[in-house]
Amino acid sequence: MRAGAVRRRGGRAVLALLVGLLVGGWAGFGLTYLLKRNQFRGADAPAEANLPPADELKLVPADAAGFVHVRLADLWETEALAEFKKIVDKAGPDALNALDAYFEPKPSSLDRATLVVLKSDGPVRPRGGPGPGGFGPADLPFDLGRDTPLAVILAFSAPVDPVRFRQANLPAADQLTTNGKEYWVARGGLAAHFATDRTVILGTNQAVKALLDKPAAADGPLAPALKLAAGGGRHLVGGLNLAAVPLPPDLRRQLPAEVAPLLNARAVTVGLVVGSGSRFDLRASYADDKAAAEAEAAARAAAKLGRDKLAEAKKKLEEAVKGRPDRPVPRPAEDLPEALGGVAGLGALNMLDEWLADLPLRREGNELTASVTTGAAGGAYLGLAPVAVGLLLPAVQKVRESAARVSDSNNLKQIGLAFHAYHDTTGKFPGPVWGMENGRPAAKPGLSWRVALLPFLEQLPLYEQFKLNEPWDSDHNKKLIPLMPKVYLTPRAPAEPGMTYYKVFVGGGAAFDPDPKKARNLAGFTDGLSNTILVAEGGEPVVWTKPDDFAFDPKGPLPDLTLAGSRVINVLLADGSVRTVNLDFASEKTLKLAIQAADGMVLPADW
Repeated sequence: MRAGAVRRRGGRAVLALLVGLLVGGWAGFGLTYLLKRNQFRGADAPAEANLPPADELKLVPADAAGFVHVRLADLWETEALAEFKKIVDKAGPDALNALDAYFEPKPSSLDRATLVVLKSDGPVRPRGGPGPGGFGPADLPFDLGRDTPLAVILAFSAPVDPVRFRQANLPAADQLTTNGKEYWVARGGLAAHFATDRTVILGTNQAVKALLDKPAAADGPLAPALKLAAGGGRHLVGGLNLAAVPLPPDLRRQLPAEVAPLLNARAVTVGLVVGSGSRFDLRASYADDKAAAEAEAAARAAAKLGRDKLAEAKKKLEEAVKGRPDRPVPRPAEDLPEALGGVAGLGALNMLDEWLADLPLRREGNELTASVTTGAAGGAYLGLAPVAVGLLLPAVQKVRESAARVSDSNNLKQIGLAFHAYHDTTGKFPGPVWGMENGRPAAKPGLSWRVALLPFLEQLPLYEQFKLNEPWDSDHNKKLIPLMPKVYLTPRAPAEPGMTYYKVFVGGGAAFDPDPKKARNLAGFTDGLSNTILVAEGGEPVVWTKPDDFAFDPKGPLPDLTLAGSRVINVLLADGSVRTVNLDFASEKTLKLAIQAADGMVLPADW
């Protein structure tokens, strides 16, 4: 895999971790406050953790995009994880010692870990909104750019053997030097630098080189978060630089004017200290004291708006509990589930209303802060919940993406079978502008190949509704656009009803020619059916009935094949098989050869 692919995948995974920690942190804070509210003012709250300074945080620039610092060894010794520790200890000393004997560095010596996302040299592009299925790395409302520099700084309690480490983790790595400092880059793009005998920096070549080229910036939006993390007062600290990762512009327009100042934060920080209880801190830093005061007022205004909305919801729940005035009393048993649900909902809304009425906020200079302390051990688990959210988001998203890719692959396989069934019936594939065989003027384009395949996709009733002698946008045919079959719906990317990402390549020797008289049959794929792309997904969605596809010119740039920001797409080959293509691995030259059906060239090794 090329370094670019490592950067993009790693950047999105860690960004998901950062956002998971911060978003999950706010959610965990609210949950903890609601469930433990009666303990807040009298709880035996843990004091700040008295942990050693983390000198490695001096390597993190204060103007980075974000970071998460975890005191792994100290967190493992807390009461919150005591039960988990007992389970591991049951494996026995021989098993635990074996881990240290067979791995370098020794797993037991891992003390602290800091994940860092540096500012990207590429553009920061706001995105349209979340994708299907919920939140995940691919659904983030922003993109850090194509070359996100990602690194992890690992601190150990025992010296690391650089030679054994490289042998195990960086085979065949090249030794490079920058700013008088040595680092190693493996063929897959992973780079490593041994900052001290107990501190290792791992990451993309770009990220490691950037950290070594110049001293880390001490001033920047993340400076307060880095100071908090380095001081040893928290087991976990995460920071997100909102200047480097801006929120989508539509969000500000959608909020009421009195709430919008909340979005002016320069950075957001979450901190957690765990003991017999837990302390959970959240901070939003602003440009100056005035901006922080405006944000506090905005937060309280938002709370008031929330209480107003709750009042409306309460009325409906009260009606569910008490029943409508026109209903007889006693009420029939069939109303009981609704009444019980109303009682539970009303209780939850009243708790939330109490929280909104007394927000645990305070302002300290240019920072808006909130903290929760709980004395019960259960509070510690609630405090750790956002950590779990952050850690699980990448894994959950990976499962979601995998499932969507399988569904997507099945769609393409069905389309491939339909193409071949059409060929068996007519002796050729349909043209990209189908229905123009009768000489319809180009100014009035006919219908897409997607319509031609309908009878072979078990969609004959829909096919028979089309007027084949009329263009796709005739008054009659336009009414059928919302009836797009699910097989043309890409499960990996959102689109408006009647829009699809599945397109063919037209012109330039591709499988499809703009001239309807040059419709290709199987004999025309002289490069081999398994070596030629028939259908690809990506670019902008198009109306499924419209002859609108990828215009291909082998001498020009490739069309945009990214799918909702993803650089990994599925393509249907002419033999009916489906192949996953990483656009960061396959070169543009290779992709052009795969698109052409009869260029006589052998596909390179990166196909």
